[in-house]
Amino acid sequence: DAEAATHAAPFIDGADPANTNPLMYFTQSSGVGGDVIRDHKIASRLTGQLGEYGHTPVTIDGHTDTIENFISGPAVERRYGNHTHSVQQLGQLHTLEAEHAWRTVGRTFGRAIAAFVPSIGMSHVVIGGGVSRDSHRYAESLRTELEVSLSKNAVHQNGMAKVPEVLFVPP
Repeated sequence: DAEAATHAAPFIDGADPANTNPLMYFTQSSGVGGDVIRDHKIASRLTGQLGEYGHTPVTIDGHTDTIENFISGPAVERRYGNHTHSVQQLGQLHTLEAEHAWRTVGRTFGRAIAAFVPSIGMSHVVIGGGVSRDSHRYAESLRTELEVSLSKNAVHQNGMAKVPEVLFVPP
């Protein structure tokens, strides 16, 4: 997935490749993975470290867990489907519980992305993977939480970290 995002980066919004550097890619499916793409190269290949960003801890509503345990497909099913709904089924439900579930997915993802912005300084975040098919259900809460979380960050307040553009590329 990161390889595909590397090749796609120059074409994001028809932008000049220099304006998409660095870029962070997340895949959100049975797990959560990702990598940083800098100068059209996958960063983990340069450093020899794997991009296990899904294992990063995040706290939502007083509960701390990994990003993956909050927003991967199985996590969404476990937390909100009560073992009766798949992620795909939850994407089609319009109940209060389903709306709350998707808002929480967006808030969690937004807060997690905000944690990476000061150190990486990415201009764009690209989110793919199977769960991103339902991004229309959580994109607004993700972007809102990203902006709110960054506004509390001193690096952002000093103008050193910009809010990255978030793009969804579902399979």
